[in-house]
Amino acid sequence: MKQDPQGRSPTRARALRDWLAAPGDAGAVTEHARRLLALQTVLDACLPAALRGQVRVSNFRQGVLVAGVGGGAVAHRLRTLAPQLVEALRARQVAVVELRAEVRPVMPAPPPSPKRAVLGPGARESIENLAASLPDSPMRTALERMARRARRS
Repeated sequence: MKQDPQGRSPTRARALRDWLAAPGDAGAVTEHARRLLALQTVLDACLPAALRGQVRVSNFRQGVLVAGVGGGAVAHRLRTLAPQLVEALRARQVAVVELRAEVRPVMPAPPPSPKRAVLGPGARESIENLAASLPDSPMRTALERMARRARRS
């Protein structure tokens, strides 16, 4: 079966796309997500430059726009600006009556995995020769172990 560059089956991708577009719960979720993305664009245009990228639309229901922010200082600033932002959003045809700011800390990205040095055949051979020239010692043992690991990778 053919796969796309990410290794997914086109049939599966098409099935998921069809399911998300279908009327019912999945279609409603997809449509709500599209509305939230469009609302994010409008909100970004209304926000001061210092807050753009720090405020994320979390939900919009019954005229209440819920915005997630990364910390208390940004939440305070957003609450202070809420009346002006509501007016600016209304001027852009968004039927918003209230803006709520909720602190939702961003999870830090996991640390990158440590890089492993890869020894080429010439380096491995040099290490093996050096280890062979040494008397039995912890240094020789360590060099032999390094050469063995280099052979495996």
